[in-house]
Amino acid sequence: MCSPGCCSRVSSGPRLHDQTLIGAMICVVLYVTARRVGWGRLPLEEGEEPPSWWLLALMMGVPFRILAALMALALAYSAALAHAAAQRSA
Repeated sequence: MCSPGCCSRVSSGPRLHDQTLIGAMICVVLYVTARRVGWGRLPLEEGEEPPSWWLLALMMGVPFRILAALMALALAYSAALAHAAAQRSA
C-alpha cells in the first residue's frame, strides 16, 4: 500500500478555483443546450418560415467552438499548475 508519509503529498481534492471553473463550464453547457432545443421559445406561427440552414449551423457551431477553446485553455492552465507544483517539490 502506502509508505509512511506518502499520503501527505496527495492533494485533498479540487481547489476552490477548480470547482468554480468546472461550475462555470457546466452552466455554459446547460445554457447552450437549452438554446439548441429552443427552451422557452414559442413554436413558429403558420406563416412564419424557420431559419435557414446556414444561420442554424452558424448559431449552433460558434458556442461549441468557444466552449471547446475554454476547456482547452482550462486544461492547459491546470497542466501548467501541476507542472509548476511538481518542479517546486522536486
